[in-house]
Amino acid sequence: MGNPTSALDIADATLKVAAVLHGDKNFDAFGVYHLAGTGETSWSGFARHVLSTSRALGGPYAAVKDLASSAYPTKARRPANSRLTTAKFASVFGWAAPDWQQSTKLVVRRILEGGNGLISTPIFAA
Repeated sequence: MGNPTSALDIADATLKVAAVLHGDKNFDAFGVYHLAGTGETSWSGFARHVLSTSRALGGPYAAVKDLASSAYPTKARRPANSRLTTAKFASVFGWAAPDWQQSTKLVVRRILEGGNGLISTPIFAA
């Protein structure tokens, strides 16, 4: 389980942090912050949402089957739960990422439209 996070949301958050730091010369809340999309899902849930969004927007689609982590071994061990809380970030900087499904829809739309330097041809077959 994790919190999918759009690079567009990371860019927005970075601009928010820069604005706060620029506007508050006495800022002293330095430290470690987590930044992640709002909400949670599994890898298969994420893939399912990406592809169903693509289908709804007229793009390619494929069925997604759930697969246990044990059936997909990797060299690096991964935690079953990698969700992060961004409460500290939201409290200090006054910004929280949109729901991951909303951000995913925006990214999928941009990919399908081929705009802003993103992929303009399908990378998977329907």
